[in-house]
Amino acid sequence: MHLMDTAIHNDIRGICGSRILMKNHFHYDLTTTMDSFIPVIPWTLAIYVFSFIYWPCQYILCCQMKKEHAYHFLSADFFAKTVCLIFFLFFPTTNIRPQISEHGIWNLSLNLLYRLDAPDNLFPSIHCLVSWLCYVGIRRQQQHPLAYQLFVLCMALAICISTLTTKQHVIPDVAAGILLAEFSYWFVHYSHLDQLYANFFTKISRS
Repeated sequence: MHLMDTAIHNDIRGICGSRILMKNHFHYDLTTTMDSFIPVIPWTLAIYVFSFIYWPCQYILCCQMKKEHAYHFLSADFFAKTVCLIFFLFFPTTNIRPQISEHGIWNLSLNLLYRLDAPDNLFPSIHCLVSWLCYVGIRRQQQHPLAYQLFVLCMALAICISTLTTKQHVIPDVAAGILLAEFSYWFVHYSHLDQLYANFFTKISRS
């Protein structure tokens, strides 16, 4: 739990810091033609926001497996978000959000989100990255039933779709988030970064 809390705290500081640093820099718009065919569905904001409750629960579950698996999962998370931070600093992105009517609770809520959350730090999508990591971290783990693994996959897909139907992200952001999750989980194992991560935190805990 301590390791997970530290990782989350550092993620927040890094992402917010990049937003401040790049505020006055040029931001690229990666909106594609296909994005224009995706409708705004305000009620999917419920899925988008629910992810903030869902993620910690799933991270705890992944970290309660074998210690080696927990370090593999957390090191992949750390590596992936480090890559995200590099993109946020050197390839800042934005998008143009649609005008939403003020009629209805979901429309009002979506407009509130737009006011609170600036359209930056979009590529890769952290929402999609974390949601897909939750699935990758439990995929093919025999201690969890196949039905639950399918549920986690469906949640990852639903959250990814919600980022598009709320116009918080565009298709390249979503694709990059999913691909980065897959690559990070593979890379930290074959590069032995997960072992370095484990050794580092083991030394800290002992000291």
